[in-house]
Amino acid sequence: MLNSRVFLCGILPFLLLTTRAAHAQQDPQAFYQATMQARDTGDFVRYRDGLRQMLGDNGTQPFLLYKLAGAYALLGDTAAARTTLLKLVQQGVSYPLAQDADFASLHASPAYPALIQQFAGNRAVVGNSTVAFTVPQPDLIPEGLAYDPRRGDFYLSSIYRHKVVRIDKSGQAHDFTTDAQDGLGGTLGMKVDSRRKRLWVCSLAGPEAAPAEQGRTALYQYKLRNGRLVRRYEPEKNRNGHLFNDLAIGPKGEVYVTDSRAGTVYRLKKRGKVLEPWLPAETLVYPNGISLSADNKRVYVADFRGITAIDVATGAIKALWTPEGLSTGGVDGLYTYGNSLIAIQNQNPERVVQFLLSPNGDTVQTQQVLEANRPEYRIPTTGTLYGNEFWYIANSQLRAIDERGKLRRSTELLNPTILRLTLPAKP
Repeated sequence: MLNSRVFLCGILPFLLLTTRAAHAQQDPQAFYQATMQARDTGDFVRYRDGLRQMLGDNGTQPFLLYKLAGAYALLGDTAAARTTLLKLVQQGVSYPLAQDADFASLHASPAYPALIQQFAGNRAVVGNSTVAFTVPQPDLIPEGLAYDPRRGDFYLSSIYRHKVVRIDKSGQAHDFTTDAQDGLGGTLGMKVDSRRKRLWVCSLAGPEAAPAEQGRTALYQYKLRNGRLVRRYEPEKNRNGHLFNDLAIGPKGEVYVTDSRAGTVYRLKKRGKVLEPWLPAETLVYPNGISLSADNKRVYVADFRGITAIDVATGAIKALWTPEGLSTGGVDGLYTYGNSLIAIQNQNPERVVQFLLSPNGDTVQTQQVLEANRPEYRIPTTGTLYGNEFWYIANSQLRAIDERGKLRRSTELLNPTILRLTLPAKP
């Protein structure tokens, strides 16, 4: 996603500033802005309390925790500031503490140099993935990646070019759809239903579109064989209040789609013709990545706060409990791998994490950082499982698009790179 326009896909730090605040009793963006304004006017108590409210009872969202640590430091509560910063160190995240004036009160603390070193340690490169392939179209700005196991083809979405690219077994790229074909806007999350030979694509028209189309979102169903459109699905009142971001496909062909702006999940039943809200609006806080459990009994959804499990049969919702020192916030792509979840977190640092779950799948027991801070990274977003391997977009380059939906002239674009990571044995 890209700043306050919120029209691209992928949770970035600057996007997180505009998402719905958990437990806030007013417009979430206004609540966030009022909280930040309290800091600017010197009302540090209100600043601290607003951040606490946004974090909620079990808040582990790194960006807000970092701001809360700064609020404590501004109030002179150096002990609370250190404790909160240590939580972030344990999460494996990193922030520019030494350059942040909010933490001036900590400079005299004996623990301050150690905190600086610990944050620096979290910026170490982790992982041994290799480059699977690159696509010689640097202005694609890809967000979604899908794989067809029947043909061995990969599919790459394009936010800027409004199309889908197919990469064949030889590594050659071909247009699966042409630019803006069938009214496509920026293409986002995608999934292949190989059994039914379909490709499903989420799309959103950004500010570069005609005024009447801006903010329109849709889910597209294509035939894999020839790229022909089968059907296009839209939510009711489709202007700016919705954003179809990512999707998951059930065993009977049912489709679950995250609607980031409406804070819900839509469901398309087997052979259905109408997308229907599965959850009440604003149940979730900017939902993004989505995946079914291995037994297909739960749908896991990543949102601003963390990961939520939804019972397929009953619709019951339960946030995955997460131990102290771990964070499931800031997840973009989310994938089920045995009794674990593979997640791409594109904040500080950018990384790929495996969350090991409890036997009943409702608790995160521990995490393993599989990749982090790779030199190829320019906002990794989503990927796809390929046997015991995880293939993912290393460099979406989302920041190359400006607030008008145009490419920034100052940005040097690189060819999209897909990394290939061998995973541990399935838990």
